[in-house]
Amino acid sequence: MKNIIYICSLLGILLLINACTEDVGTLEGGTKPIVEDYLTPDHPISMKVTREIPYNSDDTTTTQVPINSLAITVTGNGETYKLTSVGEGVYKSEASVRIKVGATYSMSFVYEGKTVSASTIIPTKPTDFAEDITSLYRT
Repeated sequence: MKNIIYICSLLGILLLINACTEDVGTLEGGTKPIVEDYLTPDHPISMKVTREIPYNSDDTTTTQVPINSLAITVTGNGETYKLTSVGEGVYKSEASVRIKVGATYSMSFVYEGKTVSASTIIPTKPTDFAEDITSLYRT
C-alpha cells in the first residue's frame, strides 16, 4: 500500500513539472515588427518597419501598420549611424552615408521591450564571371 501511495505521489509531481511552460521571450502573433530593407552599395540607408498582420484576425480589412517611434542604430564599416523616422514607418540615414562593398552591417532597435537585431555582409561584385548560354528559347 505504501508503494502505491509513493508511486502515485511521484507521478503527480512529474505531471506538475511537465505541465509548466517555459517563457521563451517571444512576441505574440500580430505584434512582431516587420523590417524591409535593401542595403545598396554607394547609397544611403532606407528602412521600412511595420507591424505584423495576424493570420488569425477576423478583421479582413487589416493593412500594414507603420511603426514610427523606434531608435534604430546601424553599425558597419567602423561607423555607427542613427536612423531618423520620416513617417509611414520609413527610417533614413543622413544623405552622406554610403554603404560600402565587403563590409558587415548590423541593425538593432528595441520594440515592446525586446531587442530586434540583424546583420548582413555586402557582397563584392563577382569577377571573371561569364555566361555560357548565349540564347534561350521558350516553347
